[in-house]
Amino acid sequence: MFSTSGLLFLNLALSCNANIALLASRKLVISGLQNASTYYVSADAGDDSRDGLSWENSWKTMSRVSEQTFSPGDTITLAAGETWTEPLQLNGPNISSEMDGFVDGITFANASEPPAVIVNGWVVDKALSGGGIPPVMVNVYLDGQLVISSHVANLSRPDLVKAGVAPNPDHGFVAKLGGSTGAKALHGHHVISVVAVGCGASQCGNGYGWELPMSPQCLCDGILCTPAQNKVTPCQTPWAEQPSVRLTAGIPPTSEQTAVLRSKRPVIRLNGTGTAVLTSKIDWLLIEGIEIDHATSGIRVTDKLHDSGGAGNVTVYNCIFRNVFNRSSIGQSIPTPGKRNCYNGWSPVLQAGGGTIRMVNNVFDNFDVAFLASGAMASARFLGNTMTRGNGNVVFFTASHDWLLTDNVFSRDYAPRFFQCGTTDIMVGGSDSSGTIARNEIGWRGEHPASPDGCGIDYEGGSDGVAVEENLIHDSYGAGIMVFGLSDPSRNISNARIAGNIFVRNGAQQMSDDRGEIAFMEHGSTGNFTDNVFFAASTSPAFVMNERVPGTLALGWHVANNTIHGIDAIPKSFTPTPAISTLAYQSNSSTMEIPVECRSCAENGITSVTVLYTTDGSWPQPGAPGTSVVPMTNAKQPAVITVSQTSAVNIRFAAPKMLTSLTTTIVVTIPPEDTE
Repeated sequence: MFSTSGLLFLNLALSCNANIALLASRKLVISGLQNASTYYVSADAGDDSRDGLSWENSWKTMSRVSEQTFSPGDTITLAAGETWTEPLQLNGPNISSEMDGFVDGITFANASEPPAVIVNGWVVDKALSGGGIPPVMVNVYLDGQLVISSHVANLSRPDLVKAGVAPNPDHGFVAKLGGSTGAKALHGHHVISVVAVGCGASQCGNGYGWELPMSPQCLCDGILCTPAQNKVTPCQTPWAEQPSVRLTAGIPPTSEQTAVLRSKRPVIRLNGTGTAVLTSKIDWLLIEGIEIDHATSGIRVTDKLHDSGGAGNVTVYNCIFRNVFNRSSIGQSIPTPGKRNCYNGWSPVLQAGGGTIRMVNNVFDNFDVAFLASGAMASARFLGNTMTRGNGNVVFFTASHDWLLTDNVFSRDYAPRFFQCGTTDIMVGGSDSSGTIARNEIGWRGEHPASPDGCGIDYEGGSDGVAVEENLIHDSYGAGIMVFGLSDPSRNISNARIAGNIFVRNGAQQMSDDRGEIAFMEHGSTGNFTDNVFFAASTSPAFVMNERVPGTLALGWHVANNTIHGIDAIPKSFTPTPAISTLAYQSNSSTMEIPVECRSCAENGITSVTVLYTTDGSWPQPGAPGTSVVPMTNAKQPAVITVSQTSAVNIRFAAPKMLTSLTTTIVVTIPPEDTE
């Protein structure tokens, strides 16, 4: 008989209209299907010739898992404490219909006279042996409204597509949007979608709109040809009710080292190249409790089974990502004046878009980018994660209208290579993007010398209604917040809200335009800038609120109730930052003791403090879920924190009548091992 007590079957009960208040009781539940299967994988004891349906009959390799087709509700359980050195591909089912194919390769081209948009592409029938089938109707929609229909005279065969023969007049379709329709599509932020009748939809658009010839081409990922009634609309149903394919961790019942294994995750460790987990044809995916190490990229979600508009309804929970970056990216040379190169070569830990994204309680250490949206998202939540040693723009939330970042810790991210367009921890903007950045600590954002930016948050052009509230933003190389905007009024920032934040020592190192606690870079942005507190290297208003173009604030911003202090006020205002003594593993290597000291308490007259710490990646806050409290009645004596799993430990001090300290972050590995 096999116990399942060591298995982690968790899912997030977060609906698509989740808000900050919902986070007060982060609840985890399970959902599935009656006919769902659980597959077991053990690198040490498995055998690929077995059926994989029990620990006794577990598979051995990721190659065998990659051969399997999974259905909604299926679970893949990896043995805790074991390591695989090969990538994993998770494949969903192929649902047959009258055409087993997909719409792919849609491009947009600008006809010079008169203005028009040419939509062309092809439909591939995977089962087609030759001769084709009768014509297929293709409908083209602009912002959800049917504007033109076309016919595909003959479906393509996959071998023709791969050989470069298709598309052509016999195997493709051409639809011309002219007149007022074409002009509208060319000038504005619009989404063009194509539906092959009986095949579902393929949607092109990353949310920036198609202002051609500026963006002359768009290539859409394929979508499976499925009956329309099987389509799933993102955010129509709460996530917890959706049957997901789950990749999780478990402990084989025959293990003799259960205590040690419970402290370890299963690890996919590559040789520094490749994507660790690639998915295909999976609508809903939950990945939890695993570690990915030494890869170029972590998780890439490609085409999904039903929904149009991109790929991915994904939850990534309680995972560790270490040393996930592009090792072939060697940076740029210092540019010649007048030339601008924004290619960076970064690789994301998670790349997905078009659906709902949930990243909760994860740790990212030594990486390029934590999350990159590959298309406009229906909904996104980035909750309780720790990012340390990020090389590039850590989180990209662009071209989406329902996103939230809260309770995260960004710590000591630094660009190791020169990048002409600069780096930031959080980048938002594009096509009226709107969302909330609330209650995060964004600290020690570094930058490569001679690069611009190095800021905590970068408002880019086109955002509308983005709120930045109650964050602690400190010690950034460049501005704590850079309001960038664009010279084109239709792409500028509007209705921004920056309120209730604490800024500490930002922007003093940057010699470029984005100096200061907050830098306003362009005319035309609008919003509210209220109730913020600054502890600045210079108390000059021109430094604290740096207007690159004088008069920017007066033209579009409501500014009120902001307080400016010098950095000499920090010792009297903030509880000292925790210091870490020598780490000590217990004899069985299944736990670690972390001595925490308040080395400057005595000199500041502080006799006792309260230790606030988390081990789930979230930001320690009084009364917050996941925050543990340890009284430190004698500030001269270290407090000891015991940790039993590889994780990020975030530690703060709190004292009466003072602001809670900055966070000290340490990533611990249990049992100890060498990492890059």
